[in-house]
Parts: sequence; C-alpha cells; structure tokens
Amino acid sequence: SLLLLGGMRMAYRLVHEVLRPVLRGSQQDRTLIWDVGQASIGILRMLSSGTGASSQFRLVGFAQDGAAEAHSLIGGRPVYSAALGWQAIADRSRAQHLLIPGGTPGRVVRQLLRDCVPVGIKVHVIPDVEGLIDGRYKLAIRDLTVNDLLRREPNQLDLDAIQHYVTGKRVLVTGGAGSIGSELCRQIFQLAPAELMLYDQSEFGMFTMEREFAQLEAHGIKLSFIVGDVLDEAALQQVMQEFRPELVFHAAAYKHVPLMEDNPQAAVLNNILGTKAVADAASRNNVERFVLISTDKAVRPTSVMGASKLIAEKYVQSLSKHSDTRFITVRFGNVLNSMGSVVPTFRAQIEAGGPVTVTHPEMERFFMTIPEAVQLVLQAGAIGDSGDILILDMGEPVKIVDLARDMIMLSGLKYPDDIDIVFTGLRPGEKLYEELFYKGEANARKVHEKIYCGDNEDAPPLPQVLADITHLEESVAQGRQVTLEGLREV
Repeated sequence: SLLLLGGMRMAYRLVHEVLRPVLRGSQQDRTLIWDVGQASIGILRMLSSGTGASSQFRLVGFAQDGAAEAHSLIGGRPVYSAALGWQAIADRSRAQHLLIPGGTPGRVVRQLLRDCVPVGIKVHVIPDVEGLIDGRYKLAIRDLTVNDLLRREPNQLDLDAIQHYVTGKRVLVTGGAGSIGSELCRQIFQLAPAELMLYDQSEFGMFTMEREFAQLEAHGIKLSFIVGDVLDEAALQQVMQEFRPELVFHAAAYKHVPLMEDNPQAAVLNNILGTKAVADAASRNNVERFVLISTDKAVRPTSVMGASKLIAEKYVQSLSKHSDTRFITVRFGNVLNSMGSVVPTFRAQIEAGGPVTVTHPEMERFFMTIPEAVQLVLQAGAIGDSGDILILDMGEPVKIVDLARDMIMLSGLKYPDDIDIVFTGLRPGEKLYEELFYKGEANARKVHEKIYCGDNEDAPPLPQVLADITHLEESVAQGRQVTLEGLREV
C-alpha cells in the first residue's frame, strides 16, 4: 500500500506539472493506462513528451484490477476499477485505447482482450517499461501479439551454470535451421562458444541462417554451416573428427503428427535411426554432453510421431549407461509460431477471410514461446545427469478454440460475425489432451523452478532397444503398413 501511495503521488506530480499542457490536444485518442504503479509512472513520463508515439494518445484515466477507492484521481484523471465492468468504463471514459505494461501476465492480457475489444477499446503494449522508468528508452507502443496472450513469469536462470558448460566450448546443433534449432543457435551464440556448428538437411535453411549470422559481430566465434542428413553416418563421423564438438544439441526431427501418420517410414528413419546415428557418433567421439530435444507426444503415444520420439528417448537413455558421454533428454509441449504449427496456420486462415479450422471444441495443448523453451533447454543441459529425462513446466493447458477466438480478436475482427470457427474432427494420431509425464514420472522431482526430472530407473536394456530398432529398420523396407505394425509392436 505504501508503494501504491508513493506511485500515485508521483503520478499526480507528473500529470499536474508536465502532462496537463500536452493532453489538451483534441486530435489525440482518448487513452487509459492499465495498472497503477511504477510501470504506469514510466508510461506517464514518456507520454509527457507529446512527440513520436506519445503524440497519438490523450490520457483520460487509469484502470486497475480490484477495487479503486471512491473518487480516486491521479492528476485529475479517474482511476477505474475493472470490477465496474468494461462497458461501464468505456461509457464513462469514452476511451479508445488501453496501454498495458510489457510483462503483464498472459492470463491478464487474455482477459483484457476479451473484455475491451467488444466495447470498442483497443489494447496496446508498452514493451520495455523498465527502460521507460529510468529514462533509457523512448516510448514504443505496439499491438498485442499471441506471445503476449501466453506470456508467463520470466525464467530465473542459473546463468553461471549455463555458461560453465557452453562458453568457450565447441557446440554442434542438428536441425540448426529449424524452429527450435535456430533459436538454440541464437542463444548459444550469445553465450560465446569457441565454435558453433549448424547441421541441417535444408540447403535453404542453412543459407538463411548463414545470412542471419553474417549480420552479427562474431567476436572470435567460429561459425560453420553444414548441409547434411542425420542418417549419413559417414558425414556425421567426418563432422565429429574435423570439428571435435564437445556439446551436441540434437534438435533435428520430423514433428508434424498428421504428416507422419501418412509417412511412418520417414518418422522411423529420421526420428529414430537419425537420433541413433547422432548419439552413436557423439559417444564414439567422446562428446562431453548430448541433449536430445523431445516432445510431450512421446508420453503414452497415440501417433507415429510420438512413438518414434519415445523410442528415440529410450535409446538415448539406455545408451547413457554404456557411454562416458552425458546423455540428457528434454521434453516439452508445443511452442508458439514454430514452422507449420497452429498459430501461423490460424493467422493465414484469418488473413484469407476464414473460416478458422479447429479439430475439436475440447482440444487442449500446452504452449511455450520458442525463446523460453530454449532458455529452459539450456538450463536443463546444465542440470541434468546422464540418463535423465527433464520435463519443462509448460504451465496451464490452453483450449485451442479459445486461442482461435483470441487470434480473431487480435486481428480486429469479430467471431462469429466476421470470421467463423469450423470444427473438423480429430485427425489420426491426435489426442484431445497432451501429457508431459510418463508412468512413474508423475512424481518427478523438481530440479528447477520450471524443470522436473523423471525417474530414469526404467530405461530398458540397450540390447532390447537395439533389437527393437533393428526390427523397425527392417519394417521400413517392407512399406507403410508393415512399419505401422512394427511401431505398434515396439
């Protein structure tokens, strides 16, 4: 309460002494600021300049969650309680815009979007409020994005532990041009490895990444862009011998559930045999640490993709008992805006005028931004012991239909008046709900604020896993149906 009182006094002084002349302009849009506190003070300070982005907005009040004292004013501007209801706030303030501080929790942003848009108030974000408070940055205002809707509390990372195993090391990232792999490369680059090797089968992907990194100061970091297939054992061995990586992140994988249902041979080859080839090469060449990127779809899998990743997990976990390399698996759910995922699909459907297609009204998924997932992968790599399966805390699951409605509102359209949502039915291999834990892992111990460690005592014997993989490799040569049957048996 003392902080609130101090913030209100500071806000009053800023409005009274500085803003009053600026906010008289009749051409400015009537604007509310969300939340009363230090963040709001930073926004006030920048609005007072009356130039650039701030020139569009005329401050007419504040809004906050919870009760506001009767007749509360800051600098003559009313403080509205959300408990009044947003229709009442809109009627009284005649506001056209609501500015919210960057970092506002996703659940709050989602509710504000759903409350404000129907009453004609557009929600915007002030990205760097801390920079505004201490005067380092000018006001930058942007529209909401899907990332804002699903934002969680920032990760508390043990940066020293991450730097200890990455900085100054030779690092190889397979799938280095993919959604996760490319972000791994970006964040690893910031940690100053001695050498960073990107390995991917996509020539265009490697060209794109090479062009991106060419814009950065290398600071002595050696960069290599290698076009290659994870199934090419000879090429992998050559890479290991020539570059001598000390750390391998294996992100290369086929991930699209419906597509892999139609192409099970590709899933077996890339996700299972490809993982085996990279893991074997790492072990054979004394790589210090190997981190496998896995998926929640490997838990009690109902899809070809999930089954292939589960077998990859089993192989890496079993191999860990016979190798000096530290083998770690990191498992997490969906990431936002990955290539071909639901968010870009919805965005394209909305831009085309709809309808937006959702498989089932009850379908739920875990979501995490790509940068957050990669931060936690790097943290997991520092924490994990050999054989560990580390599971990222994905927060609360999100209903896909709610995400579709929110994205329609983000685009400035109304559901169902402007764009409809059509339910198409579950596709082969899809679940209504995803799971993160497998069998005994439900009682996994917490090893970090957002990371759990599953029980690694259930790893099957390596000869058994090798026999299963050999059986699957033989089934691939016999066609799709035999491959599907082989996956079911394994």
